[in-house]
Amino acid sequence: MDTIITQALQLLAAELREGLPIREPDYLKAMLRLKYGTKKIEYLGGILLDQQNKIIEEHIFERGIENRTVVYLKKIVQRLFKKHATGLILFHNHPSGTLEFSKQDLDLTKRLRDVLGELDIRLVDHVLVTCAGSLSACELRLL
Repeated sequence: MDTIITQALQLLAAELREGLPIREPDYLKAMLRLKYGTKKIEYLGGILLDQQNKIIEEHIFERGIENRTVVYLKKIVQRLFKKHATGLILFHNHPSGTLEFSKQDLDLTKRLRDVLGELDIRLVDHVLVTCAGSLSACELRLL
């Protein structure tokens, strides 16, 4: 099974490597689900983008515990400035397997969207992944 997942990640990584634009959001959700959907602790990360939605990097901002992560918006903004990113796809996992955005998730999304908007940085999406699937705040019109 690990070999299949590794091969799938390699195929997705070829489509989602640094310097290329994100053309297929489903590939991104699949890659994030494979990488983080079965993790036992919560991860909060981001795909940093340039003006043309080309990937600058994937970065983990915080690692938490089984059911939460402490988020410091300052750390996110610092990383975006350091890499000259103009867009961000935020992502996190729910180790519990609960495939729905919590109130805290939605509050974070709105706070981050507002802060980044003041800095002319786009919050493109917030993707939630579990072992069972993935959700996009953008597709659910929550952004």
